[in-house]
Amino acid sequence: EIGILEDVIEKTNNSDAKMLLGCLLYNKLHYKEAASLWEDCKDNYIAKRNLAVAYFSHLNRAEDALALMNEVLNTRPDDEELLYEMVVIMDKMKIAPIEKINLIRNHKVTRDDVLTELAKAYNQAFEPDKAIDTLMSHNFVPCEGGEHAIADQYMFAYLVKGKVELDNGNVKSAIELFRKGQ
Repeated sequence: EIGILEDVIEKTNNSDAKMLLGCLLYNKLHYKEAASLWEDCKDNYIAKRNLAVAYFSHLNRAEDALALMNEVLNTRPDDEELLYEMVVIMDKMKIAPIEKINLIRNHKVTRDDVLTELAKAYNQAFEPDKAIDTLMSHNFVPCEGGEHAIADQYMFAYLVKGKVELDNGNVKSAIELFRKGQ
């Protein structure tokens, strides 16, 4: 497959062949070579998304990855998978929770993972009531461990609320909130 794609690229400079060869090379841990091919795929959003992942995960170019994901998301604002990936990059870069909240709130969101990230951002911003409201206002479909991510945000929100009550000397209220989080 690699040889065929290299031959096609040599003869036609085909962007789709570059994108596919980049995928094969990336899978074989040739990150720089894959990124170089994807950099030539200017009009292919999948190649740009892949390039952002390579920049972030393997080439120590987090800022470039974030800018590229932002560019791709702006061209595909309804793509919730890209939105999720953008928020995850922002989270790993320790970008302020309010920026993640604003980004998510500026999109129509239906996916469980994006809403879980929104709840996480609210928790990171110490807005546990908004995190709980986000979690309680959506019917999540638990699958393959995803329910744990949802439960984590729910528990954390009640931990924060309980801690506030405990710090204010309201032990009974704190215990109720801690139990609710269980």
